[in-house]
Parts: sequence; C-alpha cells; structure tokens
Amino acid sequence: MAEEQYEVVMDPNLANNNYPVISKNNKSLMAKYLTPEIWDELKDHQTAKGHWSLARAINTGCVNEDSTIGLHAGDIDTYTDFAKLFDPVIKDCHGGYGPDQKHVTDLDATKLVGDINDKSRIKSTRIRVARNLCGFPLNTSSTKEQRLTIENLMKKVRKMNYNKNFI
Repeated sequence: MAEEQYEVVMDPNLANNNYPVISKNNKSLMAKYLTPEIWDELKDHQTAKGHWSLARAINTGCVNEDSTIGLHAGDIDTYTDFAKLFDPVIKDCHGGYGPDQKHVTDLDATKLVGDINDKSRIKSTRIRVARNLCGFPLNTSSTKEQRLTIENLMKKVRKMNYNKNFI
C-alpha cells in the first residue's frame, strides 16, 4: 500500500511565528484564553522531545474556526511547557476540574443513579482510544521512523503476549 502524503495547512501568521488573527466567529477555548502576553512568552519555545511549538499547538483552532477546544498536544511536555494556555483550557473544558485536583475513581455500580437501562435516553456514545508511550512523542509530532519503531515494538509485545496466552 502506498503511503499517502498530506500537507499541513498552517495559519499564515503562525507559519511566520506571528500572533494569529482570531476572528470573532472563533468560539474555541484556545481563542478564549490565548493572549498576546502568553503568545510573546511562549512563541519561541519548543518541547524537548517532540519539538512541539505553541504555533503548532494552536494551529488547529486557527484554521478550523468551528473547533471546540482549538489546540492539541504534540507530546507529554506540551502540557507543562505551555501550561499557561493549556491549564485554563483544560479546566474550562472539564467544568472547573483543574490540574491541582485529583481524579477519584469509584467503580461501585450500586452508587449509580438514574435509569441507565432506558436506551431511549441515550443520544450518543463515544469511545476514544489514545496511544501514549513514555519516551515517544504523540502522533501529532512523531516522525515516520518513530511511528515505525512503535509499530515494531507493538508487534513484539503482541507476539510475546500471544505466546503467553494473554491475548
């Protein structure tokens, strides 16, 4: 199978490392929290592992005005290196749940309230699968060689687990 090549559509201002023009139609959380001060402070920084920049992180929200969030991470360091923008966006997206709070998991089904068996009340469902491996950037900033390395590692893991009857 031939590999398809896609050209990244980059906002012209971001391509020149200039503060983006964000229209009034842009309702993304990135547009809500990005300020010229945050831009000036972080615009020349890149993450150590994935070489992710603020321009790359916010590009999706600039070229897609209908984006809800408007930014994405290229690697794990994105969340700390660009925390001045990511933290308020994440907090807003999660209804006030910020980085200083800890998630509490409670899998006790007896504590569920409401009629969860009434399927007519279900409007939609979504299952999201993400791949995060320590030592590798996220797919958004990984190279072809890094993706091939990950593929080969996963093949080895699958083969090991298959041989041990774990899968």
